[in-house]
Amino acid sequence: MAVVIPWLYVVYRLYDADGTPLYIGSTKSLASRLDGHRRTKPWWSEVERLETEQFASIDEMREAEQQEIESLNPRYNVKHNRAKGTTTAEEIAARLKVSQHTIDRWIRQRRIRATRKGRDYRVTEAAFSEFIEQRRTGREER
Repeated sequence: MAVVIPWLYVVYRLYDADGTPLYIGSTKSLASRLDGHRRTKPWWSEVERLETEQFASIDEMREAEQQEIESLNPRYNVKHNRAKGTTTAEEIAARLKVSQHTIDRWIRQRRIRATRKGRDYRVTEAAFSEFIEQRRTGREER
């Protein structure tokens, strides 16, 4: 008698024609997730190959995804694929208890020094500390 597993956790890897890793993700609904990428990601046209690996638990899946992102450094993974000592606008918003829109505006106004990676901003811890100090003292350099 075959054992039927109602769902499997999947880590998927997307590659371009040269075998360069483009994106690594995880999901319980692969078809839906890939359709979402197809509809919303400008890099989707670069995808030439898909590889998948199945896991029995969500914890195993997440650990494998994180390890693969760190080892393969895919071009379009933004959240997990960043330089050490940096943080995202989303993380800064949570730390300051303001909206991400506010952080994005402060970055565009150059109140917070940041670099852009894909659609997201990266802020070094030094730049974040500088911003906090400027807010604390009421001095802003422009």
